[in-house]
This record gives sequence, structure tokens and C-alpha cells, in this order.
Amino acid sequence: MINYDARKLKTLVESQKFDRFILSMIVFNAIILGMITSANMTDFFGNWLYLLDFLCLGVFIAEMAMKVYVHKEKFFQNKWNIFDFTIVALTIGPASSALIVFRTFRLLKYLALNEKLKVMIDGFMIAFENLLPLSILLLGFFYIFAILGVNLYGGDSVQFSTLPTAFLSLFQVFTLSDWLEDLAAPIMLLNDNAWFYFVSFLIVSWLVLLSYIISLIQKVIFNKKVGENHDRIKAIETKVKSIEKLLKPKAKK
Repeated sequence: MINYDARKLKTLVESQKFDRFILSMIVFNAIILGMITSANMTDFFGNWLYLLDFLCLGVFIAEMAMKVYVHKEKFFQNKWNIFDFTIVALTIGPASSALIVFRTFRLLKYLALNEKLKVMIDGFMIAFENLLPLSILLLGFFYIFAILGVNLYGGDSVQFSTLPTAFLSLFQVFTLSDWLEDLAAPIMLLNDNAWFYFVSFLIVSWLVLLSYIISLIQKVIFNKKVGENHDRIKAIETKVKSIEKLLKPKAKK
């Protein structure tokens, strides 16, 4: 009886109707979250908006519970499942929490069903997965150049007087936001070789970022080719099975 119920539940959570229902709830919840940001809407509807948001959250928690029960450890082997689970877990809280807006990001999963958008969504997911290594690498270079800046120009410039201000100054240089006139030029007037410091930092930091972008493009192209090959193999296997059924002699009555 338990196995039969589990099979029925698995059929339910893997059906297109269930996916469409969850998608409609995500869209509905996104509309509710937008209405909550309006003071006129909250005054007009009162606590009904918060109640509907809580209802949507309950549906999402039930969805995660059913999928984890059905797929067990295999549930966490799929990146989209991990993405959904993380979003729902982070947004468990009152409707006033700023984190609830992240529930709308679950739309990315369904947007990826469109072939033209899939490449962009896959690129976003790969970029998100590799964001931590990039941040650590950039932070290391920022730290090294910040220490150099404090030691070299701390006495001549307020921007490099302390390590935190040096970090902020380097971030301004990295983003190319008026760094030459406001930051680098005054230091270069007092130090002839200061240009080498700033140019070196820009080259190193932008090479790291460029390498990251190139690696993302390579991964997206590779994943697309793997997906296409997987679809071709599945199609060939389906054809082979159909041919085997045709060639298999029928059992005598």
C-alpha cells in the first residue's frame, strides 16, 4: 500500500500538470509580492496579501517535501532541485522579510524550457556556481595591492591611508569610475612611478575577470554540445528499441 502511494506521488510530482500548477503559484506569488510593496495595496487589502503570501509559501514547502520524499538523495543530484530548495529554505519567514523576493527567481527554471533562453539561463547558473572562486581570487589580488598601496602611498593620499580605504579605492579603479582624475592623478603628481601600480592592478584584475568570462563561455558551449549529444543518443536508443520490437517474433498463441 505504501509503495503504491509512493508511485502515485512520484507520478504526480513528475507530471506536467504539477509543474504548471507550481509555475502558476510562482507567478501568483510574484504578483502578491509586488502588491505588498505598495502602501495603497496593503491598506486596501489589509492582511489578505500576507495571508496569500503565506499560503504560497506553504505550497512551495509541500512541493519540496514531496519531491524529497519521492526522489530521496537523488533529489540533491539535480542543480535545479538544489536551486529550488535553497530559494524556498531562505525565504521561510514573514512576508516583510527582504529575502522573499528571491522566490521569483524560481521562474528561471521554467524560462529555461525555452530553447532560446536556455543557453542564457545555463550561462547564468554556471556563472552563479563559479562566483565564489572568482570572488576569492579577486579578493586575494585586492588584498595584495591594497597592502602595497598603503605602504607606497599611505602618507601621500587619504584614499590609501588605511587598508579599508585602500580596498574602496581599488574597487573604484577596478570599476573605472572617475579613477584617473579623482584618485590616480593626484598620487601620480607626487610619485612619478605611481602609474605602474595602477596599470598593473588594472591588467591583473581585468585578466582575472576576462579569464572567468572565457571559461563561462567554454562551459556553456560544452554543456550545450553534451546536451545535444545526449538527445541524439536517446533518439537512437528509441529507434533501436522500436526496431527490436518489430524484429522480435510474436509469441505463438
